[in-house]
This record gives sequence, structure tokens and C-alpha cells, in this order.
Amino acid sequence: MDTKNKNTYNIDAAWTNLYNRLENNGLLHEQKKSISVYKLGKIAALFIISFAMAYWAFYSYTEKNIKMQIADTRQSNNIKTVLLPDGSIVDLNLNSQLTYPENFTNTERTVELKGEAFFTIAKNPNKPFIIETLGKEIKVLVTSFNIKTDVKTKQVKVFVKTGKVRFYEVNNSKKQLTLEAGFVGIIDKNTAKKQKINDPNYLAWKTKYFDFSYGERMDVIIKKLNAAYHVNIVLENKDLNNKIVYTTYNNHSLDTVLQLIAIVNNLKIEKKENKIVLK
Repeated sequence: MDTKNKNTYNIDAAWTNLYNRLENNGLLHEQKKSISVYKLGKIAALFIISFAMAYWAFYSYTEKNIKMQIADTRQSNNIKTVLLPDGSIVDLNLNSQLTYPENFTNTERTVELKGEAFFTIAKNPNKPFIIETLGKEIKVLVTSFNIKTDVKTKQVKVFVKTGKVRFYEVNNSKKQLTLEAGFVGIIDKNTAKKQKINDPNYLAWKTKYFDFSYGERMDVIIKKLNAAYHVNIVLENKDLNNKIVYTTYNNHSLDTVLQLIAIVNNLKIEKKENKIVLK
């Protein structure tokens, strides 16, 4: 979060004007003109440097002393909902971290994300909302969207549910995307691309609503359940992988979903240390 303050001073012009005024008022002697202008220039330069240093020190101190808040789910088994100072809401997925200021500045609203989160941004046309992550930025005014990051591959995915966002890699004009609702943008080490998302279960990690009414393979369903509930469900009978299932799960607990799968397919549930076996 950088505060940029640019002040431009035309020292020569300002002090030439001052010199002319002093000369017109008879305050300068002819033989000391060049010395007087030189001294006045030195005084002006020292004054401006001192002012600039004090100005920089004040804003540097202010920026460094902004109290930062951290929401972290890396050691948690639950998704966390965070209310930001401007009224924006962030649903933080497991294994994620959000860093944000106690109060936003007068010009922008900037946060930093590691992991995955769904943002619902409060409207403020005078303050753009910026998410920084892995050298990329997502800039919006008012919208709702999901961000998923991968530290190993340096890949960032942004899915827009409503509104429009600007998604780009910092200092790289070749990697900039404008995303509308229903599109996902992907920026990694090599590419920047966007595509239409037709998966109704893209946000299931947050909503816990799964729609497989169109017919989906069992192995795909298990994969989506594993991602949403952060577990490791395994089908012992590999013949079930290709079975087509028509169903929906609406905000059920993991145990309820497992029971439904077990009953329909005449399976037993066995929970081991790091996995759940359906056999």
C-alpha cells in the first residue's frame, strides 16, 4: 500500500521573482546582486529540502503505523467471514490469509490475500478496491468475485459472480484482463487468459450447494466434495468411478452427504486417519 505524493517546485522562477521585487524596492545593492541571488537560492533550496523531508517523514510514519489486521484460517477447520472497515465482506476459505488495515486510506482500499476467498465489495466510486496477491492485482469498484491462488505455480484465478473486475500482473502490460460476470481469468508465469465458466459448483466451497442434476460421474463428484470439504474421500470400488449420478446436495454437512451416497450405492463408510473410504 504505497502513498504517492508529488510536489513540483520551480525554484529558479520563484526566487527570480522574489529577487526582482527586492530590487524594485531598493533592498539590493547593484554590486551584490549575483551574491544575493546565490544566497537566496541556497536558502530556498534548504527550505524546500527541509519541507520535503518533513512531509515525507510524516506520511512515512503515518503509513508505517497504520494498524494491520490479519484473518487466518491456515490452522482452522472452518471458513471465516470477515467484515472489512468499509462494509465489504470476505469469506475466507481454509488454508488462507487476509491482511487488511484497521482503516482504509482516503484514496483506496487495499488488502492482501494468500489462498482463496470470495469478496463482496461495498460500493464506493471514489475509492477503488484492490486485492494484492502473488505480484498480481484485482481492481474493482463494486462487485462479487472469487480469488484462488497457487503459491507453487504463481497462478491466480479470479471468477466474477457479479459486476466487472480488472485483473492484471503488476508492471506487465501484456498480462491484463477485464472480466465480466460468469468469466474466470487466469494469470500464471506464462499466460493471461479468460474463459466462460459453466460449472454450477464453482463456489461450492463457500455455499455447500452442489448441483449434479445434469448427470455427473461419481469420481468427479467425489473430487468436488474433497475440494469443498477439504477431505480425502476414496471409492474402494473403482467400478463406481464411471457411474453417472443425478442429484443435488443443498448445504448439507459432510456426514449427511456421505450417508446419502452410501445409502444410494449400498456402501459402508470407514474413516481412517487421513481419508474416508466408501466401500
